[in-house]
Amino acid sequence: MKTFIGGAKSKNQRRGIALAATLLLSPSVGFCEDSLPNTADNTTLPAPQSRAIPRDILQGTAWWQIATERGLDPYILYAVALVESAQINGRLATPWPWALNRQGRPIIPSSRLEARGILNDTLRKGIRGIDVGLMQVNVRWNGHRVSRPDDLLDPETNIRVGADVLTEAIDSAPGDLTLGIGRYHTGWRNDADAYRYGRRVLAVAQQLRWLL
Repeated sequence: MKTFIGGAKSKNQRRGIALAATLLLSPSVGFCEDSLPNTADNTTLPAPQSRAIPRDILQGTAWWQIATERGLDPYILYAVALVESAQINGRLATPWPWALNRQGRPIIPSSRLEARGILNDTLRKGIRGIDVGLMQVNVRWNGHRVSRPDDLLDPETNIRVGADVLTEAIDSAPGDLTLGIGRYHTGWRNDADAYRYGRRVLAVAQQLRWLL
């Protein structure tokens, strides 16, 4: 993330996300506490496996509920998570609930316990420029939205906070959805970068509608 939320992606990650039409999504499309087998601190999520995808898989998930509560398009909300925290494994892409990005350096812990340790160690060093979880919520800019920074490692809490920030970003650019989405990642200071990010998210969302 530059000034708001988000993290840099490698060239291969960007290419994989841009080719969302060719990707199969894992069951983690429904990430929330109820859909995880166990959200205890030492949970290590299994690697996603290829499978057929029902068209209505996004409906009935936390993504759908939280988005509709805020008047957001659920596919755009999920697309932001894919762009922000996707893990790509072969032909599979899924947002990763324990993903971190510390001052532009992506970190991919395998469990909530590992992610919490890295997050707390970072904060103890006085570094607050760290993005957390599925929606890559930045502690410096949005940590005030939760009681403690490690609350952002709860998948549903993370989605809710990210959805709130996305709603505010979209509302900041009436009539210009692309710019509003982009401001989720770039803030209000760089509209050129915001448009690039917004176009990428909308492209992924369009492919998700076809897949899901």
